[in-house]
Amino acid sequence: MIETTLKPGDVTPATIPVRVTGPCEGVLAMNEYPATLTRDVLWLPPASALLVPPRAFHGRWLSIVPCGDHTAVSQSAGYAYDGPHDALLDAAPHDGIYQFCADIMAAWGWTEAEVLEWANNLFLWAMMTPDAGYVGKPAVPTIKRLAYYAAVRELGQTYHDIKTQGLWPVIAEDIGDRLAQQAPAVGDREG
Repeated sequence: MIETTLKPGDVTPATIPVRVTGPCEGVLAMNEYPATLTRDVLWLPPASALLVPPRAFHGRWLSIVPCGDHTAVSQSAGYAYDGPHDALLDAAPHDGIYQFCADIMAAWGWTEAEVLEWANNLFLWAMMTPDAGYVGKPAVPTIKRLAYYAAVRELGQTYHDIKTQGLWPVIAEDIGDRLAQQAPAVGDREG
């Protein structure tokens, strides 16, 4: 976890110890979610890629600290999340920011749309940057990267609203009812 006493300029890519240096298989563990971070992970997007936030945010699983010309985004081991298989590690900070959006809004004074857009842009930067998150991570191929980015931009807000406003059980029940109505009865099947 990054210390809360950091000031802009205290941290540079050369001075932050990146503890994740192994292959992706050592960073992720599969469980009921597609992935769980097994080690702390750090991303250092430059100000040229993302707007530097106005102040730090610190939570149990996610810290975001402005550091001059970079932003340090760290996530703690044990954080469980989902994301596309071939951009799974890149999705971790995006999912964390979506999950803690209300807390980040309060810390930064930004709107929900601004925080979610920041998360989307971080996801794009992580996918296109080799070694983002851990040494040896390849960039996601351009076509997939653009497809994933378009999906989170177009569907992310809706998905976030469904999860945060408690609408998922209602929507899931409605989908289940529709599927049940469309499925043939057991006696109607040929065979």
